[in-house]
Amino acid sequence: MMNHQPLRVSQKASYRRGVAMRWALMLVAVALLAAPSAGVGAPLVNRPQCAQRHASWKGVRHRHYRFRRRCAAAAHGARVVGRVVPAPVPAVPRQPAWRGDLTGGTWAQYDGSPIFHPDGNPLDYSLVTSPVPPGFSYAFKATVQSGTNSVVSGQYGDRTLLSLWPNLDPRKGKTRAYEGADTWYRDEVYFPAGFQPTRNTGWNWLLVLHNFPNGPCCGNLSVAVVTDRSDGGPAGQARLSTRIMGGGSPQYPIDGGTQTGYSNPAAQIHWIKGPSIQTGHWYDLVWHVHWDWRPTGAGGTGFAQYWIDGTLMGSWRGPTLYYYAALGGPGQACLQDGYYRPTDDIAGYSQPTVSVYHAGTMIGPTPASIGEIVHAARRISKKSHQSWRPPRRRAQTAAAEEQAP
Repeated sequence: MMNHQPLRVSQKASYRRGVAMRWALMLVAVALLAAPSAGVGAPLVNRPQCAQRHASWKGVRHRHYRFRRRCAAAAHGARVVGRVVPAPVPAVPRQPAWRGDLTGGTWAQYDGSPIFHPDGNPLDYSLVTSPVPPGFSYAFKATVQSGTNSVVSGQYGDRTLLSLWPNLDPRKGKTRAYEGADTWYRDEVYFPAGFQPTRNTGWNWLLVLHNFPNGPCCGNLSVAVVTDRSDGGPAGQARLSTRIMGGGSPQYPIDGGTQTGYSNPAAQIHWIKGPSIQTGHWYDLVWHVHWDWRPTGAGGTGFAQYWIDGTLMGSWRGPTLYYYAALGGPGQACLQDGYYRPTDDIAGYSQPTVSVYHAGTMIGPTPASIGEIVHAARRISKKSHQSWRPPRRRAQTAAAEEQAP
């Protein structure tokens, strides 16, 4: 028995030293986790540290479970402060097919601008450096003035628009909106404090993928601040919604006398309703469009999807281009962005001077090409998202709509 006594004392001392060492390591780990990081988003513990401490703490699982969880987060690049936080999404390198981000502070990226074939009063266009969204240096300030100061002879409504022109060969057009094309579009939009859209109308256009030939009404895809019930929402609000129009047929071509998507029996109209607008906020707007004039029942593959700030607002399957008798087939679309509203005589009251800001407008074949990471979209069902025709308008408004995008 005497020979075993020193061994017992040695075991107790070793155990106590081990406990003391574990507590010391735990205090060091807590101090490291609480220490400020060298930079925002940087891990507070790295992988070699995790491996070393895990070996030191082997066998005391209930005590270092939380530390192990933090190590796992650090291995994926997350900053850990009290709980596991997902790592920040890395910036997506932008390689668009066309960009309208006003690089260099010029209008050179657009075909139509205040210095060349303006679609509006040249005095209403401004290039600004504030406000601008993160990652961009310039924004386009589109202003429409009160009274008749923004009315230009030969143009309809109060408008201040930048434009991309169509191409005789639609496949070479900058807008990439031709039969069979699958294209992504991006625009950053900002409403300053005090912004007042025209009341009781869907005619507050911000961006239009306008049909071409452009005689028949109306644009194939248009985003607007809607203040009436056009998009199915209540009147009196101001919502950021998207309208899709397309269709026609050899029997009912869009240029065959009706000249409007509202009255053509083979055309379809659908609204994707957005949220009420917020001033002082840069909206990140994304559209994914597959261009096809045919209805789904005839084998058409056209569809449109609409995101705001990374949230999918809605999807729709149906025609996205028009069929023209003059072409014996589908037309194309071309981009316009800025601000476009009715004149005072159509609105029925004296409207104030207002401005809308645009930045980062881009077109590309994928979301990554325009610098976007979008959530996986739900599958577009052929049976869902049926076309919704807005109610018939007053005669004056209907006549005005003939000339609107």
